[in-house]
Amino acid sequence: MNYQNPIITLRIKGDVSSPQVTVLLPDGHTIIRSGNSVETAAWSSKADTVHAHAGSDITSGTIAAARLGTGTPGSGNFLRGDGSWQTVSGGSGTVTSVGLSLPAEITVSNSPVTTSGTLTGAWANQTTNKVFAAPNGSTGTPTFRALVAADIPTIAQSQVTNLTSDLALKAALASPALTGSPTAPTQSASDNSTKIATTAYADAAVGSKASSASPTLTGTPVAPTAAVDTNTTQIATTAFVLAQAAAATPIVAGTGAVGTSTRYARGDHVHPAQVIRKTIACTFDGGNGTPAVGSKCRVVAPEACTIVKSTILADASGSAVVDVLKSTYSGFPTTASIAASAKPTISSAQKAQDSTLTGWTTAVSAGDVVEFNLDSVTTCKQVQVFLEVTVP
Repeated sequence: MNYQNPIITLRIKGDVSSPQVTVLLPDGHTIIRSGNSVETAAWSSKADTVHAHAGSDITSGTIAAARLGTGTPGSGNFLRGDGSWQTVSGGSGTVTSVGLSLPAEITVSNSPVTTSGTLTGAWANQTTNKVFAAPNGSTGTPTFRALVAADIPTIAQSQVTNLTSDLALKAALASPALTGSPTAPTQSASDNSTKIATTAYADAAVGSKASSASPTLTGTPVAPTAAVDTNTTQIATTAFVLAQAAAATPIVAGTGAVGTSTRYARGDHVHPAQVIRKTIACTFDGGNGTPAVGSKCRVVAPEACTIVKSTILADASGSAVVDVLKSTYSGFPTTASIAASAKPTISSAQKAQDSTLTGWTTAVSAGDVVEFNLDSVTTCKQVQVFLEVTVP
């Protein structure tokens, strides 16, 4: 404590060498000292009149509001961070409309509120058999959707009360072993399905059936169609008979044989045209020397044919060119080349063939005159030309 110019009361008793001093302080405290050490020690343990306490020093009691900060405390005031009491002041602005927006699964009523009212949300109507769940198979925003198998957890039979014992009393759906006299609905006589046939249904059906021994069938009876080439006493349906028709193309010629196939030829089958190959030939023979250039050889075609290949042969390696000409019988002796620029030719060789016949007129009519003309020859003493033809 700090007493500045205090008014104190001293009481001294005892002798002068060792007095006892009693000091009465203004705040009511009393200091008593004996001896000559009163003046300094008496004040060393006292606080100043104005002093501060740490928060931890205050362990009980009530601190007046006025002691907490500067200013005047009141019911409408608050203590600001700077240690002063302040009055709460109102803000500014006007709200004229308040609305509410929710997901599509919830309908909103009374929105917006412009004066006073209550915003209300309610579940929207949904189509039947829908559940509110996340997307099927993934994480996402829930919606109303159809229930799928993945939404239903697997529940063991043992977790359902009495299910295991109740199932044990039931017949299996697959190949049930029924006992006693089980019954079933009797189907109509015309029913032809996998439904159970009762004895009543069987008796009614058997009554209209043909005998298995030499039955006399009427109407259009049917039977299973045997596989193609079946050779047993099984009934042959019309489908089986038609399927036995041969599918192979008839051959033109071959070695005669009785055959082993059970197939028959169709009535409208057609044999392919037989292709006959023949040869039209010509020989230029010079004897002991080369044949004369310009020599000719002629052949009359006995039937229509088509030239498919030319072959030229010589008695020795050399060179020769032979032109092939043609005319009708009535137009002979005027002839025209049919070999174009691909005339039968050997060049320093003894043979040559050509089946391409580029530019040739290959068609020959019956009675046409085919003429061979030796255009040139060296070294060779004999030159032969063969035209292979096909006769339809």
